[in-house]
Amino acid sequence: MGRTPDAWQIDGRPDGPAVAEADVYCRDGATTARFLPTLAAAGHGSFRFDASPQMRRRPLLPLTRALRDLGVDLRHEEAEGHHPLRIEAAGVEGGEVVLDAGQSSQYLTALLLLGPLTRKGLHVRVTDLVSAPYVEITIAMMRAFGVEVRTEGSVYVVPQGATAPPPTGSNRTRPPRATSSRRRR
Repeated sequence: MGRTPDAWQIDGRPDGPAVAEADVYCRDGATTARFLPTLAAAGHGSFRFDASPQMRRRPLLPLTRALRDLGVDLRHEEAEGHHPLRIEAAGVEGGEVVLDAGQSSQYLTALLLLGPLTRKGLHVRVTDLVSAPYVEITIAMMRAFGVEVRTEGSVYVVPQGATAPPPTGSNRTRPPRATSSRRRR
């Protein structure tokens, strides 16, 4: 990572986190609490994630079930499907997985972001999806970074390893609230 007066530069890590061990407190951040454990699974090491009491009440089970189906060694330390959780990461092979994203589109977004970091890519069959506009933003941003996510009906296909230099300029990353009648993420 680097910074100049006009810009930040963040270099990606296709092998996952640069550390072999971390204890991450996600506080109230749903994005942090859902995306970081998924991306940590692409690395190698022991990663623990916890969150505020409010975040601990929010469900993770559809995402953690999908990660387990992909071979990720993931354990919830208290209530099944909720923080805190621990991942013993050894990279992710990839392949096919079924996901219910009816509670949060962030479950699907997390898996889409994981796809290029897997050894074989991902085919995610979605049985339910809320807040599709957020998923479309993710797909557009991934395309800008060289990852072509294909949709085949309810299946999202993410290739392994595709990346490109980051685009220049600014990008809006959150849609206006009026883009979806179901605002729950």
